[in-house]
Amino acid sequence: MIKGEQRSRIHCQSPAVSMHSACVLLLCLISACSAFNIRATGSCCSPSELQGIAYSTGLVFVSGREVSFVGNSWFYYSESEQKIATLSLILIPSLGNITVLTKTLQDYTTSRKYTVTNGRCNITSLADPFARSCLPSSAVKYGSIKLGSPTQNLKVNTYTYSTSSASTKTTVESMKYEETNGCYDVVYSVTTRTRGGSLISNVDLVAGDHQTTISNTNVFNVPSECTSKSFMKEEELLGEIPLDFIKYII
Repeated sequence: MIKGEQRSRIHCQSPAVSMHSACVLLLCLISACSAFNIRATGSCCSPSELQGIAYSTGLVFVSGREVSFVGNSWFYYSESEQKIATLSLILIPSLGNITVLTKTLQDYTTSRKYTVTNGRCNITSLADPFARSCLPSSAVKYGSIKLGSPTQNLKVNTYTYSTSSASTKTTVESMKYEETNGCYDVVYSVTTRTRGGSLISNVDLVAGDHQTTISNTNVFNVPSECTSKSFMKEEELLGEIPLDFIKYII
């Protein structure tokens, strides 16, 4: 099971802005749960098939405002299928308890990503090929700790690493449970800042109930909402939020 935590606060009164904010939060949560697809050369990799559940809380800045949300997500990862799927239910208390139901499918065999938000579909292209879910070789190991009670606990190894773009820096902190068949994220935190140090988004994940087989392979089918003609155009999904801002969190 994977759990995640993402935090944020906003004082927003416009319904239009609220929906735009909800979409950005949605993209942050989807990104966190899909973060397994890290282009990496490290030896700590997830099993070839993995599914789990995530609880999340976090924050993201939208048009200079800070928005908070919590969510539950189910994720599915398959190397043989070269697909990653998520199903998420997001609650945004700071925007009047807006609820967003979303499901995504990243299909690397066709280089397409399907995102269904409250029943409406958006289809985009995947720029990169499928990559195994591994720690990057640049990851630094802090050490090991035990989570739980003295008699019932889980030993995890802690790591940190960063990735950068021309405008942002993203720092990842991860607690991983490691065994012979792979590595599992137990706690996962992703923080993105501008080059100047201003916070863009923060996502914290607490994970569990990992399973190394996919119980329902139908999650890798193209969503039925995306086979109809009722698509959500990109500008409808993102509204007035600048695209150059969105790309920093997805």
